[in-house]
Amino acid sequence: YNFPLPSPREPPNKVIAWRGSPTHSEDLLTYADDIVKMYKQFPEYSWSFFGGLNWQLAKMLPDTDRVKIYGSSDVMSYLTSLKEERPEWLIVPLKDSAFNRAKSDIAFLEATWAGAVTLAPDLPEWARGAVLWNKHRGMYQTFKDNQGLTKERLELAEEYIMARETDYRGETYKDPRLLSQENDKRATILKRFE
Repeated sequence: YNFPLPSPREPPNKVIAWRGSPTHSEDLLTYADDIVKMYKQFPEYSWSFFGGLNWQLAKMLPDTDRVKIYGSSDVMSYLTSLKEERPEWLIVPLKDSAFNRAKSDIAFLEATWAGAVTLAPDLPEWARGAVLWNKHRGMYQTFKDNQGLTKERLELAEEYIMARETDYRGETYKDPRLLSQENDKRATILKRFE
């Protein structure tokens, strides 16, 4: 099934999403302090957890009106729910391990398709298109520093996906937006981050 980027895009909701299964609990808990700080410092955001929520972290997020938990589901139901949520951000808290360094950036593709900006650790696979944090500028600080820039970040992410020249079915395509008229727009956007 082909999942084209939504067009025209509706503005995102003030939602921060996470996706994973119970096997991702250790990754999620590695960044629990940052997640709780984001939760407390940015009360305008609600949170959606796709695939469940670790009970230890759930206890740290007291305002249940701001937390929505989606249980495990098939990929089509997940993508449909993610698109309906229209989160502004999708966080990918991965601890630095050999296993996580070998993971693909599929969450980035899913987030961008749904209109969300991806916030991920500075691991090799995520270096293209996602907003990255590192040990010097952690997850919370990176999120804080990028408030108000989600539209520009999402434009860059979409362009990166288009530049891959391969869609979800593995078929090659060429998009005319990748020609020289887009380079000026890219340069303008990138200058804002210097």
